Amino acid sequence: MTACKENTESSFYEENKKNGKVSFALIECNHGKYTQVEMKDNQIRSRDHCTSAQRFRDAQTSRDLKELAEWLINEKKMKVLVEPEVHQKEFPEYLAFDAKSLGNQDLLIVIGGDGTLLYIVSLFQGGKSVPPVLSFARGSLGFLTPFQFADYKSVIQKFITPNERHLVAIRMRIVCTIYRYSEKLLKNDNIKEKEKKDTDKDKETSPSLERCSDDKQSANSQSSSMLDKQWSQLCSYFGEQRMKEYTLFGEYHALNEFLLHRGRSQNMIHVNLHVDNNKITAVQSDGLIISTPTGSTAYSVSAGGSLITPNVPCIAITPICPHTLSFRPVIVADSALIYVTVPWVSLFFCLIYISIRTHKFLWGEKNSRLCPEFSFDGRPPISLSYGDILVVCQSEYPVTTFKGSPYQCEWFSNLVEKFNWNIREIQKQIPEHSSSSLSNGLNTINASYSDL
Repeated sequence: MTACKENTESSFYEENKKNGKVSFALIECNHGKYTQVEMKDNQIRSRDHCTSAQRFRDAQTSRDLKELAEWLINEKKMKVLVEPEVHQKEFPEYLAFDAKSLGNQDLLIVIGGDGTLLYIVSLFQGGKSVPPVLSFARGSLGFLTPFQFADYKSVIQKFITPNERHLVAIRMRIVCTIYRYSEKLLKNDNIKEKEKKDTDKDKETSPSLERCSDDKQSANSQSSSMLDKQWSQLCSYFGEQRMKEYTLFGEYHALNEFLLHRGRSQNMIHVNLHVDNNKITAVQSDGLIISTPTGSTAYSVSAGGSLITPNVPCIAITPICPHTLSFRPVIVADSALIYVTVPWVSLFFCLIYISIRTHKFLWGEKNSRLCPEFSFDGRPPISLSYGDILVVCQSEYPVTTFKGSPYQCEWFSNLVEKFNWNIREIQKQIPEHSSSSLSNGLNTINASYSDL
């Protein structure tokens, strides 16, 4: 559900990189004019606009949502928008928002769990800024939902009151751009038909999936300067002649992680990992996770990754059940440029095809027994193709969440309360008589050795 006040300013965060460090600026938009707002001590002054989302198909949450929506409309005179499906099946009395209206709201109010927050944030693709998020716990875990719904009136009133100051967490997102080879290799009809079905299915289930005939033109992609820089880096590393055969397939922004996995196949995935224009290793495992610090407490930690506080600027790379026990998770800087390439199905198919235009052999890789599947933040998977190049880097559009307590206090308390982190009985003190008995025994042993 979305709620916003009509004819008012909208605020969002932009991220800039200066001198290799990440800095954030609060920008106000008023009728298309942008001005920077001063932000001190990582705190901002709240605005009187809001947006909300609910945990779908949950009776109690639906009642909570209706109560909240009526309060926002009647008491706070705000306009409430809901998803088209929710509008059609549950709340026809509220307006439905569309893809074009995303990014024009002022505040996201989430009623549900972490999955609800990830879902609503995942809708903001294609270079759309995510409004600040205010989360109320109604899920099963609630690691990212610090507020209780019973207190929603006082909490929201506090955030929309002028001149109030609040704690916020600016959570980085990562963006993955997929480049696909533009021509099909010589394969049998069964493989062609399977890939066609997988591609059609991906178009139906994947958000903001774009197929572009030109690698530098996309309505819902990163800024042109970012794409140009990324394209020049790809041409410099892989070769300009090779990259001429590629087009932009899709772009995805994730708050938690990107996941490459084997899907229903019993075989391992085989992809090549490159970091900052250096080939690091060949990944042979059940999957590969590339996560943000926020996502380090999700799938990554289950696969053996490190716990990372959300204010640490980094990207975590975690293999899932690697074939070699020495393949351990690693953490790279948030400024790192990560390439993941999918090798061709076999060396024979890679070398048999000769480009008519360039008269050059296609690049060769080792054999790959399957094409991995790609997904992010719990969204439906996308089938990759042989030869795909995935470029992962820090997104220009972070997510701002409101917090109930200081950063480190809230994060560590969640670890203890939600994960039972390091919960155990305190070691008991050794009794004094046991200590003296131990000392006497050691003295006896020392005396025996001295006699020898």
